[in-house]
Amino acid sequence: MNMMGTGSSIEGHLRDQAKQKYIGSAMTSHALGDQQYLDILGQEFNCMTPENEMKWGLLETSKGQYNWKTADKMVEFAQTHDMKIRGHTFLWHTELPSYVSALDGKKAELEKVVKDHINTVAAHFKGKIYAWDVVNEVLNEDGSGNKLRDSIFSRTLGSGFIEEAFRTAHAADPNAKLYINDYSIEAKDKKSDALYELVKGWKAKGVPIHGVGMQAHFKEGEVPATLQENIKRFSDLGVDVAITELQVRYLMPASADKIAKQAQDYSHAFSACENVDRCVGVTYEWENADKLVAFAEKHHMKIRGHAFLWHQRIPSYVMELEGKKAELEKVVKHHINTVAKHFKGKIYAWDVVNEVLNEDGSGNKLRDSLFSKTLGTGFIEEAFRTAHAADPKAKLYINDYGIEGKNRKSDALYELVKGWKAKGVPIHGVGIQAHFKEGNVPKTLQENLKRFSDLELDVAITELQVRYLMPGSDDKIANQAQDYSHAFSACEKVDRCVGVTVWGFTDKYSFFFDTSYGEQQLWTKDFKPKPAVEAVRKVLK
Repeated sequence: MNMMGTGSSIEGHLRDQAKQKYIGSAMTSHALGDQQYLDILGQEFNCMTPENEMKWGLLETSKGQYNWKTADKMVEFAQTHDMKIRGHTFLWHTELPSYVSALDGKKAELEKVVKDHINTVAAHFKGKIYAWDVVNEVLNEDGSGNKLRDSIFSRTLGSGFIEEAFRTAHAADPNAKLYINDYSIEAKDKKSDALYELVKGWKAKGVPIHGVGMQAHFKEGEVPATLQENIKRFSDLGVDVAITELQVRYLMPASADKIAKQAQDYSHAFSACENVDRCVGVTYEWENADKLVAFAEKHHMKIRGHAFLWHQRIPSYVMELEGKKAELEKVVKHHINTVAKHFKGKIYAWDVVNEVLNEDGSGNKLRDSLFSKTLGTGFIEEAFRTAHAADPKAKLYINDYGIEGKNRKSDALYELVKGWKAKGVPIHGVGIQAHFKEGNVPKTLQENLKRFSDLELDVAITELQVRYLMPGSDDKIANQAQDYSHAFSACEKVDRCVGVTVWGFTDKYSFFFDTSYGEQQLWTKDFKPKPAVEAVRKVLK
């Protein structure tokens, strides 16, 4: 996303779109005094999981002394906002009271303490908790041996402690759904295979296990291709499945590309759950995305969403749909709907498709990609119609590079856009990326902006950078300032050129794929303004 001046409203909340499945968030007690956090949590989500506040060591602060105050406040908040509550967790191998850790090797004493703890906590919250994570992170990493992590519970009580915990919890609160929750079980692999065999065995014995919780702490681009298949095989055992702690993190510093890929990964995870009947819901941890949106709103900035469809950085399960038209159409539509509805009312404009043109405007004018090969040339029109239906108030753009001047590629785009307008396709703007080398801002930039605006479209310069061959020099920096001035001036002189977005503003977090060129931003890596800043200021005056 990139963010520009002026405010945005919020409408169309996630919980309103969730329908049969819940959409939840972890809640931290550290934010109980943060009204903006609480407002978003209550508006957007219909299920809440306390992040740490129901774990054993935080509830039982000293032997026999339970402090319910914080957890009760969180439960009260959830009930006030008509949210389901997932209790997390009865048994975990860390954050135990010291007196419990001291019982290693003392089976009878530990059995009694565990049973008392489950009964005490379940009784306190009885009737308020939709589902409990009875045990958390009990599996070993590779599914070997008895499949269980070496912990005080497995060492002292043996592998049967899990079955006993489920039976105790069920007796204490018969109406609560009871889950086993773990990480790195999202894909079909040795660890999830081990869990599958355990759950299958427990079900055969009549153990009251009702669900499997998959934590889903992902790195950007690493949502497993087998996620949906894995969810399905557990549901086929007759248990519910939930994605319980979903996060998609990326290597810092952030960039628009990373944020766009993060959105795709969230969509993939939610889509995998949506496509399995007994996947009951997804609990997100939206901290990074919420902070970006909150920052933009706090500073009265418009937000440009970038981008629904791009031929790069596509989840592996989508790439596998090449040649499968009906399946790919469904996935594309679901992705656009999911992302658009999540951000509905917050996004000023979306790049619906990004870099879809071929280099020379020949043939059907489109890049050879998964989308054009499998769906045909009409996929762009369909993407715009889907996005418009999902968020009718957002401006919808096509965004590309190499179209800044009047040339064969921009001519091809002009003809495409003209045709789409004639068909009533809801396209509202053209995004011109403008990654320039010093001295190469085209003379026809303003003329080109004007001809697109004459089609009754908005035009935006969306990714402006002016880079020079390293090392830098005073002359190169001065030329860079002139080039920035030229680009801003071209937009200023065209009424329907709505704005310019620079693709990052400091060289400290500068991005470009050609390392022989650099220092393309307006501020240095030490956050000192370059001459280009003053040049832009003069144009804007």
